[in-house]
Amino acid sequence: MTGYSRAKFPHWAGQYGECDTREVVLQRAARSHQREVIKRQQMALVCACKVANSSAPPV
Repeated sequence: MTGYSRAKFPHWAGQYGECDTREVVLQRAARSHQREVIKRQQMALVCACKVANSSAPPV
């Protein structure tokens, strides 16, 4: 690509240790996704527990 220079886009600058900005963002996204999965699993357990403890007649 004419005129393109990666040096003009330092947004993947180093963060801490060996990580660059891209790696930090990917790690954060993965942690966020993992928290969402855990939250959904916990909600499913709560709902299952409520159904198991319900005094409603079976359908």
